Amino acid sequence: MHFVEIIYQKDFESWWMETAKSDVEVAGEIQALIDELERHGKDLGDPEAHPVVMSKQGLRALRRTPPTNVTPYADGPPVIRVLYGFVDKGVGQLAAVLLLGSDKTKRQSDWYPLNVAEAERRLTILAKHNGWRIVTRRQVHIKGMESKQQECERELETIKTKTKTKTKTKTKTKTKTTKDKRQKRTR
Repeated sequence: MHFVEIIYQKDFESWWMETAKSDVEVAGEIQALIDELERHGKDLGDPEAHPVVMSKQGLRALRRTPPTNVTPYADGPPVIRVLYGFVDKGVGQLAAVLLLGSDKTKRQSDWYPLNVAEAERRLTILAKHNGWRIVTRRQVHIKGMESKQQECERELETIKTKTKTKTKTKTKTKTKTTKDKRQKRTR
């Protein structure tokens, strides 16, 4: 598990408090998703979260529906989406920022354009105000791949070193054998 700090943007926090007052069951399911995000960070994926393709900032969305292991009874409205992004708070300290939540039941796919633009605006303001760097989806993916790439490069170097050692040993053996043959001929 990769515990990550969760930051509640102020407008999201207001929506979250209203939701918690008005529908305890739905609020509990959303909290379960937030807990999963805290536990798994950038590794949280389908079906609990998915990338928002149209986002330029690599936003992702927590999904209350369809039902998952985390939200097993979420099989109908409201169809809640919680948009979030990642920021680097400095020295590689990754945090997830919860930006916007709402019910997309009536608007379906039309929900995304307006809400993604607003969530990205909120993330930009918050990051700029705090001196944080927004981590895009590509950067999150690349950071996860760095260690794997370094591991592969080390393995490749090990193979090259072993090959060089074997080649030197074979060359020495051939040279020695050739010298022995010459010495026998000259005798």
